[in-house]
Formats: sequence, structure tokens, C-alpha cells
Amino acid sequence: MLEPIAPGLGRAIRRRIARAIGFQREEPLLLDRQYQLWLAQKRRALDRQDVQKRVDTLQYRPLISLLVPVFDPDRMWLVSALSSAQSQFYPRWELCAVDDGSRRPHVRRLLHRFAACDARIHVAVSERNEGICAASNRALRMAHGEFIAPLDHDDRLAPDALLEIVELLNRDPSLDLVYTDQDLIDERGRRTGPFFKPDWSPDLLLSLNYITHFSVMRRAAVDRIGGFRLGFEGAEDFDLLLRLTETSNRVAHVAQPLYSWGQAPTSVAHHPNAKPYAHEAGRRALQSALQRRRIDGSVIDGLGAPYRYRVKRTIGGAPRVSIVIATGAERARLERCRASLERYRGAVDLEVIQCLVDSPSEAARLLNQAAATATGDHLVFLDEVMEAIQPGWLEAMLEHSQRREVGAVGPQILASDGTISSAGMTLGVFGAAGPAFGGGLPPDHPGYYDLARVIRNVSVLTGACVMMRRDTFEAFGGFDQAMDGVEDFDLCLRLRERALLCIYTPYAVVREQTVKKPPLAGELQRRAATLAGRWGPLPSDPYYNTHLTLQQLDFALKARRGFAADGLRRQRLRFRGYFRGKGLELGALHDPMPVVARYAAVSYVDHLTPEEQRVHYPELAEYPLVAPAILADAERLPACDASQDFIIASQLLQQLPDPIGALIEWRRVLAAGGLLFLAIPDSRKTPERSRPRTTLAHLVADHRDGGESTRPAHYDEHVAATFLPCGVDASEHARRLMAMRYAIPHHVWTPQDVRDFLSYMRDARGHPWHVARWLEPRRSDEFFVVLRK
Repeated sequence: MLEPIAPGLGRAIRRRIARAIGFQREEPLLLDRQYQLWLAQKRRALDRQDVQKRVDTLQYRPLISLLVPVFDPDRMWLVSALSSAQSQFYPRWELCAVDDGSRRPHVRRLLHRFAACDARIHVAVSERNEGICAASNRALRMAHGEFIAPLDHDDRLAPDALLEIVELLNRDPSLDLVYTDQDLIDERGRRTGPFFKPDWSPDLLLSLNYITHFSVMRRAAVDRIGGFRLGFEGAEDFDLLLRLTETSNRVAHVAQPLYSWGQAPTSVAHHPNAKPYAHEAGRRALQSALQRRRIDGSVIDGLGAPYRYRVKRTIGGAPRVSIVIATGAERARLERCRASLERYRGAVDLEVIQCLVDSPSEAARLLNQAAATATGDHLVFLDEVMEAIQPGWLEAMLEHSQRREVGAVGPQILASDGTISSAGMTLGVFGAAGPAFGGGLPPDHPGYYDLARVIRNVSVLTGACVMMRRDTFEAFGGFDQAMDGVEDFDLCLRLRERALLCIYTPYAVVREQTVKKPPLAGELQRRAATLAGRWGPLPSDPYYNTHLTLQQLDFALKARRGFAADGLRRQRLRFRGYFRGKGLELGALHDPMPVVARYAAVSYVDHLTPEEQRVHYPELAEYPLVAPAILADAERLPACDASQDFIIASQLLQQLPDPIGALIEWRRVLAAGGLLFLAIPDSRKTPERSRPRTTLAHLVADHRDGGESTRPAHYDEHVAATFLPCGVDASEHARRLMAMRYAIPHHVWTPQDVRDFLSYMRDARGHPWHVARWLEPRRSDEFFVVLRK
């Protein structure tokens, strides 16, 4: 677990840390807001660029043919799709539209109207509906471009879509397939639900069609494989991609959401079951791929959502597996581990080797020695804290370990409470590598776009449980003792250097017997330094999009400088004229209140330095932090009476156990006429909305005993309002958070509750405040109060 979160942490940081360790539900509203800010920043960046200069510098300018099969779309969606083509910055394109027997009269009229106005748009009409494969092939025959790109009749391209792709083709003209990230677009034109995809990931493509849109393919390569195959309607693009990537591995990815999938009522984007035949067509496309590739196996439905599959490979022969258990001094754990291996060995020829590791620095050498005595064809390195919990786990890893192109295979690892501890690893998280989805998600949680529930490629795997062929392990010299603490990551990087794949499979599951204490920040830094000593600056993880954060475990959108400034700061700028003279800001962290420097001198107060904050909370690494001039708790300020002209407390009052005491303390420090600025979450608009609102009697009791009597209730309410991992007892979870002193919103208020609170302070406490400003923005989840002493 991370250290308890300090009361001085700001709202955005607090939410991000809570999500990182799995306690805070991620509200769709928050995700959408982050993405809207991301899009706004991208639009501003495009506005600042000289786009025409980018076009003029292109040496290679291929013609790109957009293939648009059309059948009965709504007028709005069709106009949107065609207009998005005309809005492209890159001019060398053509659009080949085939009306596949549409029954709605506006379709043909619109197509011909667009064609009459733009010579780059070509239209063909079929008198009867022949299906999307036939229509796509007809559009393909119409095309003259060196590259072709399918565009659905209800989808939309970003204006820089073709330009980004052609710029990549200028850097590497040999590419046969280029694909982009994607999102969704609704009837109002609002873009949501971004899918920031990994780079080329062959095993992921056998689990789901993650490439989908936007994909641009070399025309000659598509012609060689015969275009779109009839009979695969609903999965025609999946089948085409499978066949194309069998003939060429010249695949690249533009990490930008350049294609918006229209959420029309008949679209899979609107409802996954809108085309029930598509799932079966995808399964047949995969089975056909296995036959072409001479892979002995079958295709069965995957876990969870439709359009997810499992390629279940036949295990050749009767391979022997040697499990090397890294043991310590606790015999009970070892016995439980061994018993689970025997219980779930299945029909596997199994050898178990115990390796006593009495010093972590000796682990690599001792494991290598133990592996040298093994007689198995495959090795499994297993920590004694792990236990097998289901049959078939060894076979699920053997399916992939037997493949000559695979270097290592890892399972899904559950924590002792049944939540996901690791679903593969992500290179670069916290400086070295961290577990994907290791934030307390329930075991059946799909993760980001189902990536926790599908077989996929990863860059590194944890040595807590990993399988390799013995000959591969020996050929690479085993673990390197010089890479103390990261010998598993180092070995995976060496495998990757030689073009061998690392595989994560959710169909092999092991569980930690006891709670594993995560490494402290200092240990994380040491590991990162050890890896950097050999590999230099770590390369970006090809299986993890560059727009996703490396400071959390949940595939959240990477924070950009200016996220807060885009929305929240605009609201707070309204107040900067209030601050004059000498004042304090409490817990500013990454987001200090804007003030006019020539009128106001601010001293920042926090209980930790930025360096200490980053040591305790690695999530803060991507933020510039304010250096506090005063190290102190917000409730006990080392300032003289009446010495300050203003105090700023943003997103802080509700975090304190005793708000009455805090207001009394802040009033003491303020001079007559001094201002107190408060930014307070409106409980009606936050994840805490289900909690009971804080009453005056509650606040009085908190002031009387410092908040101790109501502390358990606060944590119980918080746990009830936030995400609770499957199978975890709520009361036990709340007590665990309380023991950590994990910072939570102790109090939840509406604006009226705060008015009542201030009236109480005036009438019962004799501490009147004059309200200088009260603002409740409609589109903000917080409200603002300026009080004058």
C-alpha cells in the first residue's frame, strides 16, 4: 500500500492517487472531462501550427482512397462522414462511395450532391443490397490510390487524420498498414470514449480486433490477398487485417485518436449487440486464420464482452514442466504453495524444485543454480507466496511457452483479497515497471478496453510467476545477478531485444497467499536506476499508449500541464483581484491559486516538501509542485495573531477532521478585514453524493473530541460511496483505511450546508464572517466562497 495521503493534497492529485491504489471509483464524468480538455489542447495546438507548411514539406504524397460502403444511414451521419473527408488538411485523397441498395431516398441524393461539388468523390449505385463485403470490393475496384482506407458511412475523420498518416509514411515509405487510435462521437458531435491503442500487438489481434478504425492499407497488399471476403459480413475488416498481417509485418501505429466511431442506433459503437452476427463472423475469421497459419487449436468465446475470443492452442507432445519455487523462512507458505501445485497440476508432467533465497541480492544467482538442475522442457519461476487456484493454469501458459517466437509467459495474479494484483506489466510505470490494473479491481473487471481479460503481448513480466522454455532461459544466460531487484524485467528486455515475445494470459491465474507489501519509493527509485544503468533511458512501452500515464496503474489519460488551468483555473481567475497584501495558501501542491504578484505576496504552507511528497507519492512525479515556505499542518499555523491579509484553502476544509477548529485558527491568523478563500466540493456533484450530508451536531461533536468519535463513521461512509473490490468486507476495508490514516473527505456539504455552518459560527461561536463573494458555477463540481473577517 502507498503511505497515507496527506490532508494538504489537492483534489486532482487526491483523486489520481486514490485511483492508483484502487479505492476511488473513476466517474465517467471525470474521464469525459479529462478527454474534453485533452481534445481542447490538441485543437489549440493545431491552431498554432502552420498546417500548410506541414503539407508543403511532404516529399512523398500518395493518393489515399477512402472506401465508403453506404446503406440507409441517417442524413446527419452521412453528411458528417462525407464532410469529414472534405475537411482533411492533406489534399491528395479520393472517396469511393457505393450505395448498396439503400431504401431511403435522401441517401442517393446526398451522395450525388457531394460528388457534383467535389471531383474527388466518386459514387456508384447498386440496385439491390449485396452486403458490406460486396460493396467494399466494388469501392476497392473504383479506387486509384496507392493506399486504401475503409470509412463507415456513420463515422468521422479528424481533419489531420490523413496528414498524420502521410507524415508517418514519409518517415517509412515501406509500411503496408498504418492504424490510429479512435473514439466515439454522438449525435451532437461530442467526442467521448477514447481508445488509446498499443502498437502492433499480434497476440492481441488474435483476441480482439483492436485495430478496427482508422486503418490505411497499401492497395497492392490488399489486392494480393483478394480484398474483402464474402461471408464475413460484420467482421470483414477483422478478416482483412488478419490476412494482411500474415503477409506483411510492416505495421505502424499513429498514437492519436483520428477516427470517431458514430454512435448511431444501429451501430456496434452504440450497442455491442447491435449486430449479433458479427461476433460469429469474427470467430470464423479467426478459425480461418488458424488454418492458414497451420496453428493447431480452436477459437472459443473469450471472457466477458462480445467480440472477445480465445485462441486455445493444442499443446504438442507431453512436455515436462519444472517449477522453481523461491522460498524463504516461512515453511507454512511453502507447504501451501506446494499443495496447490499438486492439487491443480492436471495431467502435466511436473517437477518441483525448492530454492532457498535467504538474501534478495542473491536471488538471481540462486535461481540460476536451481534452474540448472531442472529436467523439464519448460521452467516456471514462482514465489512461495503464490498459490495455484484453478485447474488448467499450467496448460494455459504452456500453450504459448511452446511457441518458438515466444520468450516468456505470465499469468493473471490476484491479491490475497481476490482483487487483481497484476494483469501483465507495463514498462516505465513508477520509473521501472509496474503491474497493469494492479489497483484493486475485481477479478472479472475488464480493465481498459478488456485488456485485463484477453491474451496480449506485454514488454515485461514479473518473476513472481513466469514460464519460459528451458533452452531459451539457458541461451540468454538466465537472470543477471548485477540487476538486483529487476533481474526479471532485465531478462524480458533482453528477450524483446532478440524479437521474442512476452505474453500475458488471463486463463492462467495464481493468487498471493498474504498481503504483499509494495516497495517503498526509495526502492522504486533504486530499481529504476539499476535498469537505467544497463538500458539507459527506458524506451516507451510499445504495448502501452504514450498518452496514458506512467504514474498510475489504471491506464488513465496522462496529465498534461494545463489540465487544471483549462477549467478550474478559469473559475479561480475570477478571484485573483481579492488578494492583496500578505497571505498564506494551504496545500497548494501543483495548482496554486492565481494572484496578481505586484499586489499580493503569498507564502505556501504544507506539511511536506516537494521532495518528500514525491518520495511518499510517486504519482506526483509528473506535476510541478509548489515549494512551501512554511512546513506546518493547516490546523496549527505558526503565524502571529492578525498577521495575514488573506488565507487560501482550496479543496481543504472538507478534508479536515475538525472544520470548526480550522475556521477558528484561520480567523486568529487573519487581520481585521482579512479574506478567507474557500473552494469546496458540492457533494451533489461528486462521487460522495451517496453519503449523508454533514450536520451541525456532527461538526460540534468533531470539534469537541477532535473528530475521533465520528472517525469510524466517516470511513464507513466513504467506503460505501466508493469502489469496493469484489469479495472485500466493507467494514474491514474501512478499518484498514483508517489505520493507514488514509485521507478522505471527512465531511460532505452542499452550498446550503455551508451557509448553515457559517451562521452557526456567527451565532453560537461569536465568530461572524461577512460573505464577500459566493459563486456556484453550473458546470463545476465545486463552489467558491470569499469570507471577510
